[in-house]
Amino acid sequence: MIRALHFSNAIYPYDVVDTAITRFDKAKIDLRALTGLSAPPAGDYKVGEKYEVECLGYKFERRNYSKMFLALTSKIRSFRPHVLHAHGYDENLIASLAVKVTRVPCYVIGRHYSDHIYFLTRGLKRKAYLAAEGFCNKRATRIAVPTEGVARILTELQGVPREKVAVIPFGLDFNKYHPSSPDAPSRLRSEYGLEGKYLALACSRLNPEKGLEYLLRAVPRVRRVNEDFRLVMVGGGARERELRKLCQELGLEDVTQFVGWRNDAMDWIAAADLVAQAALCESWCQVLFEALAFTKPVIMTPVGAAPEVIGNNERGRLVPPRDSDAIADAIIELMNDPELGRSLAEAGRAYIYQTMSADRAARNYEELYRAALKQV
Repeated sequence: MIRALHFSNAIYPYDVVDTAITRFDKAKIDLRALTGLSAPPAGDYKVGEKYEVECLGYKFERRNYSKMFLALTSKIRSFRPHVLHAHGYDENLIASLAVKVTRVPCYVIGRHYSDHIYFLTRGLKRKAYLAAEGFCNKRATRIAVPTEGVARILTELQGVPREKVAVIPFGLDFNKYHPSSPDAPSRLRSEYGLEGKYLALACSRLNPEKGLEYLLRAVPRVRRVNEDFRLVMVGGGARERELRKLCQELGLEDVTQFVGWRNDAMDWIAAADLVAQAALCESWCQVLFEALAFTKPVIMTPVGAAPEVIGNNERGRLVPPRDSDAIADAIIELMNDPELGRSLAEAGRAYIYQTMSADRAARNYEELYRAALKQV
C-alpha cells in the first residue's frame, strides 16, 4: 500500500486534480489531501466524499509560507506518506523544503502551468522565480506535466533531465460535459439576440496571456464575409477595459458581446457554432476539451494540449500566435464549410475520449508513484 499526500491550495470538485485522484485504486493507494481553502460543492458532489481532505482555512500565498510549512511538516509526520504530490508554484516552494526536513521518500511536482514565468515576468523578477523553481525541480523525484510542450520548457529551457519528467495528460470526466437543460442553448441565443447568427465563442480569463486582442482584430474580415457572424466573450479579467475599447475602435460593438464571468459556460459552448482560443501560453486549456466534448470545431494557437489534440489540423485548426489574419482565415473556412467543421470536431471528440479519460490519468499517476519509489 502506497501512502500518498496531495498538497494544494484548493482542490475543486471535478477539477484536474480531483478528477484523477477520486479514481485511484483505494486497495493500492492510501490517499490524503491537505488544502488551504475549502471548495464549494458542484451539484451533489463535494471534495472530501471520495478521499480524506484536511482544510487549513487560509490561502496558500507568500505571507502564509511559515504556516504552510508547519502544517505540511506536521501532516507528513502524522501520516508518513511514501509520496508527497504538490500542485502549484507556492505549494512546491514549501513542499521542496518540507521533504528535505521530513525525508519523504518520493516528492512529485504537479506542474499545471506552461511558460507563464517567461511571458509575465522579466529581469530580476524572472531570475528570482526561475531560481526558486529550479530549486524545486532539483529536489523533486519526478515532475508530472500535462503536455509535451511543458516538458520541453523544463528540459530545453531549464535543464531538467528528461527522465525526471513524466507527461500525464489531465484526466477528463466526460459526464460533466452537458448543458444545464436541453433548452438552455436556445434560451441563451434568444436572450442575447443570437438566433440565426453564426456564433463564435471565446471562453477564458480576459488576461494578457490569452491573446484576445488578436481574435478581435480578426473579426472585421470575418464580418465582411458574413454579416450574421457574432463573437461572444465569456469571462472577466484585467484586460476587459482595454478589450472593450479595442472593440469600439474597430467598430465591432454590434458584432461582439462581453457577457462576463458565467456559471453557465457549458450552455454557451453548447450554443456556439465554433470555439476560438488565441492564447499566447497555456498549460492545458480546458476549453479545448469542453468544446470537443460538445462536438464543436476548435481554432487554437499551438499552446497547451492543442498540438497533441488537434494534430496536423485533422481534429481542428491550429493558427500561429498573434496572427489575426490566420484566425480570420480559419473562421471563414469553417463558417463556409459546416460539414468540414463537424467532421473535425467529431474526430477531436473521438480522440479525447480514447486518450484522455480520468481513469487513464489515475492509472498513470499510480504507475508514476510505483516506478519512482523503486528508484529511491
